[in-house]
Amino acid sequence: MTSSQVSGYWPGCVAPSFTATAVFSGSSSTLHLQSYKGKMVLLIFYPVDFGYICPTELMVVEDKLHEFQQEECEVLAISTGSIMSKVAFMSLDKEKGGVAGIKFGLVEDKDGQIGSMYGVMREDSGYSYRAMVLIDREGVVVSRIMTDLPVGLGITEALRLVKNSKNEKSGQDLNQKRRAIKKCKM
Repeated sequence: MTSSQVSGYWPGCVAPSFTATAVFSGSSSTLHLQSYKGKMVLLIFYPVDFGYICPTELMVVEDKLHEFQQEECEVLAISTGSIMSKVAFMSLDKEKGGVAGIKFGLVEDKDGQIGSMYGVMREDSGYSYRAMVLIDREGVVVSRIMTDLPVGLGITEALRLVKNSKNEKSGQDLNQKRRAIKKCKM
């Protein structure tokens, strides 16, 4: 994985860019966050593949994926698991603890650099907290939500944030203010 200069992970900051390996429908490819510019992106950080809540939570995302796509929002799920782990995770049915059938990418963050760029790594353990980061069409962080490990993320809340960000009445004024923001220091 390579990263550009760190910008900031707080709302209103330019989202840190990264390049990483991801698995889509069982095959791996290189993913560049910048290639999603012009679309909203929801980054979902989860601790480990095959974890306690992770498969259930990711299947909820899959169930609502069409709604995210209707709002022109791409979803990427990120953990410190290896590509091999993600391929295995995607090959098992949910009844067996996997996420077979999901149509969004699972991103490898083996060394925790992406999680660190977004401030969601649990440094003492080598994996991330559960977190969601919503990035707007211009590459600016709109929302960042983190929960403790045993607490699942609210995917319905994520969808509400996406819809509100897209349909915000004062969005043009807000985007003009964001354009003035070059980078946020961490």
